Amino acid sequence: VPVAAFADVSPEMLDIRLTGLVASPDGKQSITVSSNGKDKIKLGKELAQEAIAQGADKVLQVVLGS
Repeated sequence: VPVAAFADVSPEMLDIRLTGLVASPDGKQSITVSSNGKDKIKLGKELAQEAIAQGADKVLQVVLGS
């Protein structure tokens, strides 16, 4: 299952830009989320919830057979 995350920190270390991706193996379905924040844990949780709201959990269920 293609799943990815990329974080970029501002030079002043004041802001984190986090991008996440969940895709089906054939690439036909792809969910990408991205946001900025200062708290890495909160940012990760928020993006996970956003990805789920866009259907990432359904992509994973189909691929993993759950």
